[in-house]
Amino acid sequence: MARVLIVDDDEDIRELLSLALRIAGHDVLTASDGPAALDVLDAEPVDLMVLDVSMPQMSGLEVARRVRASPRSPEPLILMLSAMADPGDIAAGLASGADSYATKPFSIPVLTQAVDELLQGRSA
Repeated sequence: MARVLIVDDDEDIRELLSLALRIAGHDVLTASDGPAALDVLDAEPVDLMVLDVSMPQMSGLEVARRVRASPRSPEPLILMLSAMADPGDIAAGLASGADSYATKPFSIPVLTQAVDELLQGRSA
């Protein structure tokens, strides 16, 4: 079981992902924006973040950059989640520090598989 932080300003998406990842056996934390996500990371160890790109106050790209610049140990994996699907958007997400990038709309089985694959890659 991994600890997963879901960061999205859309409450419905947070709840949907939280339920799906809990059913998949993960311990789930949530945050509604970038500053709240950074507060959670300062207080709790997290194995993986599912991080929305477009959020008020601080974009997911900025959150990822701050996470990667911080000396957190262990450093969480980051799965960027966005409706922006252009190759340049994906490249920007990965350049900000994301380990993987998924697009909205998404399928729950595909997203939970992506989470599991990232986590398995870390433990391999």
